[in-house]
Amino acid sequence: MDDKYNIEAAEILANNALHLPITQAAPIYEQLLSVFPTAAKYWKQYVEANMLVNNDDATKQIFSRCLLNCLQVPLWQCYIRFIRKVNEKKGVEGQEETRKAFDFMLNYVGVDIASGPVWMEYITFLKLLPATSPQEESQRMTAVRKAYQKAILTPTHHIEQLWKEYENFENSVSRQLAKGLISEYQPKYNSARAVYRERKKYVDEIDWNMLAVPPTGSSKEEQQWMAWKRLLSFEKGNPQRIDAASSNKRIIFTYEQCLMYLYHYPDMWYNYATWHAKSGSTEAAIKVFQRAVKALPDSDMLKYAYAELEESRGAIQSAKKLYESLLGDGVNTTALAHIQFIRFLRRNEGVEAARKYFLDARKSPTCTYHVYVAYALMAFCLDKDPKVAHNVFEAGLKRFMHEPVYVLEYADFLSRLNDDRNIRALFERALSSLPPEESVEFVNRFNCTKFIDGSVVYMIQRYYLLKSPTCTYHVYVAYALMAFCLDKDPKVAHNVFEAGLKRFMHEPVYVLEYADFLSRLNDDRNIRALFERALSSLPPEESVEVWKRFSQFEQTYGDLASMLKVEQRRKEALSRTGEEGASLLENSLQDVVSRYSFMDLWPCSSKDLDHFARQEWLAKNMTKKVEKPAISNGIGITEKDPTVVSSNSSNSTSSAKVVYPDTSKMVVYDPRQNPGTAMTPNATSPAILVTSNPLSTPMVGTVGGGSSSAFDEILKATPPALVAFLANLPAVEVISGPTPNVDIVLSICLQSDLPISQAGKSATSASQMPAGAPTPSTSDLSGSSKSHPIPGSSSFRPRDRYLGKRKDLDRQEDDETATVQSQPLPRDAFRIRQIHKTRASSTSQTGSASYGSAFSGDLSGSTS
Repeated sequence: MDDKYNIEAAEILANNALHLPITQAAPIYEQLLSVFPTAAKYWKQYVEANMLVNNDDATKQIFSRCLLNCLQVPLWQCYIRFIRKVNEKKGVEGQEETRKAFDFMLNYVGVDIASGPVWMEYITFLKLLPATSPQEESQRMTAVRKAYQKAILTPTHHIEQLWKEYENFENSVSRQLAKGLISEYQPKYNSARAVYRERKKYVDEIDWNMLAVPPTGSSKEEQQWMAWKRLLSFEKGNPQRIDAASSNKRIIFTYEQCLMYLYHYPDMWYNYATWHAKSGSTEAAIKVFQRAVKALPDSDMLKYAYAELEESRGAIQSAKKLYESLLGDGVNTTALAHIQFIRFLRRNEGVEAARKYFLDARKSPTCTYHVYVAYALMAFCLDKDPKVAHNVFEAGLKRFMHEPVYVLEYADFLSRLNDDRNIRALFERALSSLPPEESVEFVNRFNCTKFIDGSVVYMIQRYYLLKSPTCTYHVYVAYALMAFCLDKDPKVAHNVFEAGLKRFMHEPVYVLEYADFLSRLNDDRNIRALFERALSSLPPEESVEVWKRFSQFEQTYGDLASMLKVEQRRKEALSRTGEEGASLLENSLQDVVSRYSFMDLWPCSSKDLDHFARQEWLAKNMTKKVEKPAISNGIGITEKDPTVVSSNSSNSTSSAKVVYPDTSKMVVYDPRQNPGTAMTPNATSPAILVTSNPLSTPMVGTVGGGSSSAFDEILKATPPALVAFLANLPAVEVISGPTPNVDIVLSICLQSDLPISQAGKSATSASQMPAGAPTPSTSDLSGSSKSHPIPGSSSFRPRDRYLGKRKDLDRQEDDETATVQSQPLPRDAFRIRQIHKTRASSTSQTGSASYGSAFSGDLSGSTS
């Protein structure tokens, strides 16, 4: 992140500006707002400084710059104060201007959960309007009634107070009329109040003082991103069941507020624009894209998405201007921009326009081998002209012979033509010019071109292609490819694949192999037919890869409309495969990245890719819940973390970005650094973990800063062995390095397959120990670094043998009526030792316990 987004420095500047004259403070505010254009608190501070010196013209100008982009109630309240101040001496005309300002404000922020005071101020203003005739009095009462009825249908913090005031108002006007109106609006009010309670849960998770900075991947930023996603999902569900127009108004308001804080998140801009487009408001979507491109001028993803929208609605010239803006001045043009513009020209202006631009682009210093590959494949797949494609590859070979990837792409193209002679010649030419360290892949690919003896082919044909019970789809694939590659007979290969399809239609791998074969024939019509046949018979959970390949096929062979249609069908089909199906239906910026990437070229940075992968993982898991441990870090109870991944999900971490700790900041724990963690006896619990600090009072961490009684109750149910283990954990103050999220670590550990020791290599069980054999110490069990000799009859036992006693142990632990002393001794050596220590420590109410080094795990107790 750039230094200009330093939040601490910005806060210092803002505080300094408060104590300066407006002439000196104005440049500071302008500097801050150029970096943080959606920071409502800085706008409010700036405008109040001008209002203080009665600089009305400057105040109006500032409001015109910030109001519509900063939908925050305090800023708008400042606006209405200014309007009332300006119009207080203008009589009836001023009152009408003030009323229009109120309507303007409520139209934008009237649905805010904090807008209750605004509604109350507006209603008070209406009540105080002068009425010189019965007709004016009736109009005033009608306006007040309408304002109340709108206010009580809005889920705000003051909804209950507004309802009471509304009841009093109606009763003061007419008790007979009030009864009917109140009974009519009572259910609507109850619904709004229920929605408010739910809405408040989502709103409370949001940090309203956060400044908009580019994403850095911090946990706080991720939590805020998830909080806004949850709030948006809640509003899109229309929980109050209001009309579509009112519901859309709330969704728009939520998106606008979200962008105040997630201003630098391209996915939020994209989601907002696509939501408008799906709702039928294309013009609103275009305006959002225009704002997005202005806010993030370096985001190629948003430009491609914007151009895609313009092209899909037929505005070809507008889309072309966007592509030309991606090309820039030609000096810093990326190879991907050349490729996508060639594809755009081919789709909309024809073959000749694309060829002409390719001839110009190949002269550019930024032209890489990717452009040659893309144009050659386009000529082959779309124009059905293998000769032109071959000539393009040959022209590029003179320039990119030193690029192994280009040579391999050329070889793949020749393999689609089944031209094994030229493939061999290409490999020979490449291997003669490339250094040995770069030619390994060519040797492997070259070995794949060797012929198979004809007798082997005959044997496979005679034996396996009969109705053998051991015949799998692999045999059909192998024989079909040999018929195509060796016998040069695509018709036989096609018939073999078709015969196998009747038998192996349920095998996605076979379908994909068949599709690869048809792509070598450049038979796009039959490829589409194959995908449609396969997807109509495969269950959704087994069709993921087939849908993925179908989407890739349309990106190569189809136009924009077919591409988007298949992508939407894929989402609808896969949305039925899991709990996160509903989220799959939403358009994602990752779809744009996938559509506009080519080979190893991406329309975004690697950092953006990591960020999207992390967001995808968070989005899939943010609604899942997991049981939290009663004690975290040995200090107290922690609140539920929405980022925790459910341990029941088998592949929840498959798409997650692996974050490695900064080992340079890690420190080895040494209890001498802070020997303050100890067990303190308590009258109501076995022990409470406290941290002694000479600079602070000993405290017990509990949820939400509550009392320690709840903590004591939990410790009552905590097994003594676990309490003893927690006492040996290091104090929080000692850990000065990075701290991982404990719940995520535990979730990953629970999902991992840990190796199980074999019985032959493990020591004998405790039941096989001699009568006089000493019991191993705690340090032996914990793997201490001290030198303790381990006898041949160790207390360790294999995991499978230990699990055989779990039912008996669980039954003993679940018996709440039995005391520790009355429970029978288990046969496990470790538990025997722990119960002995528990009994010894419970013989006296005033005991003391001293603990050895956390490295060794030695435990010694003394009672008095």
